[in-house]
Order: sequence, then C-alpha cells, then structure tokens
Amino acid sequence: MAALLIALGLFAGSWGTHLVWWRLSPPQRPFRVLVAVFIGNPVVLVAALGALGRTDMMDAAEWASVGFFHLGATLCYLITYAGIEETSPSLAIVRKVESAGAAGATLEELGSVVTNERFIDPRLASLERDGFVTVQEGNFRLTAKGRSAASAAGRLSRLFNLQLGA
Repeated sequence: MAALLIALGLFAGSWGTHLVWWRLSPPQRPFRVLVAVFIGNPVVLVAALGALGRTDMMDAAEWASVGFFHLGATLCYLITYAGIEETSPSLAIVRKVESAGAAGATLEELGSVVTNERFIDPRLASLERDGFVTVQEGNFRLTAKGRSAASAAGRLSRLFNLQLGA
C-alpha cells in the first residue's frame, strides 16, 4: 500500500509543480521543462528520503514499482499534454462548428479557421527552435535530431501498421 501511495503522491506532486509553474510563468520551452519536472521530482524525493535515512520504508521491488508507475503515468501525461499544448486542426474545426450553432458553418468559414498562420507557422517555428529542422535558402531541412525523430516515428507507424501521409 505504501508503494501505491508514494507513486500516486509522486505523480500528483509532479503534476502540481507543473500546474503552479505554468500559472506563475509558463516557460519558453514548455515540453522540455515538463520532462525535467517529471524526472526531477522523483530524484528530489529519493535524495530527500536518503538524507532522512528513510529509503528502507520499501524494498527494492516496491521502489521499482513506484518508478515504473511514475514512468508510465508520466509518458501518458506527456503524450496527452503534447496533444493539447496547441490546438489541433480537427479541434479548431469542431469548435467552429459548435460556435455556429444550429445554422452550422460553411466550408469557407471552416477554411478561415485552419490557416498556415495558426497551424503550420507555429509548428515550424517550434521545430526550428527545438533543433529538429533548419531553414536554408527558404527550405526546411531535418537536422540529425530531426532525422532520428522521423526515423523513430516511421518505425512506430510501421509497427502499428499506420499509413501516415507524407
């Protein structure tokens, strides 16, 4: 029972740190900072318990269970966060149709919601800022980091038999 409570508390503490930090001052690189928060909190917990001489409260298997729970919960949360960090085109369309009410929305109205300025430009800027692409002579080119990410995405899509558009 202690392992479950510690695992839940650790995740709740990481999530709480995220919530407070973003409310006070959202970071420039939110995803990178979020990963650091969710990795840093367990490190701080273990260091604090070690300093207090309390690491013997659970055996190695229970500590491993806490670690695996936190890792799994963190990965699920990061995937969810990445999906909601920026509005998706599908969500923008659904919101536009919802706001139109019973009258509905025309194709032109929906087209005005999904624009390069709203969806393409911010994502390209983010990819460039995070080192996945560079711009050379007006063309976007993958960096080594970008090629690794693209390769990993390709392997995962083949693993799950997903047909991704190019």
